[in-house]
Amino acid sequence: MISREIKQGRISGEIREKIVIPFPQRIGAEMLLLFGLGNSYDINYDKIYNAAYLIAEAVDRMSLRSFAFDICGDDRSSLATSNTVEAMVTGIFDFLSADIEKIANMTACIVTFPSHLQEYLGAFNSSRPM
Repeated sequence: MISREIKQGRISGEIREKIVIPFPQRIGAEMLLLFGLGNSYDINYDKIYNAAYLIAEAVDRMSLRSFAFDICGDDRSSLATSNTVEAMVTGIFDFLSADIEKIANMTACIVTFPSHLQEYLGAFNSSRPM
């Protein structure tokens, strides 16, 4: 369905494009939020951070209290996975931490394949401060 919408020009993937698909078939979720990052060769950590911040903002505006997300650009860019995870988690945290009520009442979950888990954990096991 998503491929068909892209082919028909209704989904472009342009930077900051937001598409909400209610009750997507074959996905056990109430809704799917697609967030455009533009061309994959233009993806960088700043864009990922900003996208994550805006995703958290969109989730908050929809009055949702929990969400799951995949890592932007994962396996579609040459960026280091641990840095990409850090950029996403930091973007989400920075939005939520502006209001103690938001951060206290929101649950976010990273979705990944088991084979990627160690790479994702690298973002949290780093010796550098976040």
